Amino acid sequence: MSINKQFRTIISIDFHFYLFSILTLSATGCSHDWRAETVDVVGSISINAQTPEGAFLMFHPVSGMIDSRNSIPWAVVSPNGTFHVSTYDFNDGIPEGDYKVCVAWRVDPTKELSPDRLMGAYLVPDHSVISVSIRRGDKEIPPIQIDNAKINMKIKVSLDREQN
Repeated sequence: MSINKQFRTIISIDFHFYLFSILTLSATGCSHDWRAETVDVVGSISINAQTPEGAFLMFHPVSGMIDSRNSIPWAVVSPNGTFHVSTYDFNDGIPEGDYKVCVAWRVDPTKELSPDRLMGAYLVPDHSVISVSIRRGDKEIPPIQIDNAKINMKIKVSLDREQN
């Protein structure tokens, strides 16, 4: 067999192996077997009787992981103070269980590095004073009220610094 023919055979085998690998990984990657069943719930939050519009909530499971990928359910607070919890898809709910809730109320919610109005006081799950329990059949999380929180409303983000 000529070297040219051997080379084409190797390339053909490599290509087919590569194609088979991609298709296999794609098929298994699209499987949702690792997802936990979710409960579609809504909730509301106020901080010092204010609506923390744009605040980001993270629901950390108290006992272990909720799935093999260690997903963390989350929500964004709407202008009226309500939120819908998401875990795998937007507004798909949260798995049953007990959670510690962390809150970040960014000056500019569209920027991850924007300063937190709560100065990080509610970001560590082990120190969170907010707990919720989700059970099958629940429709609502009891209202979350944070009173006497230190809020820094004077934080301003410099547009000049962000543009550079």
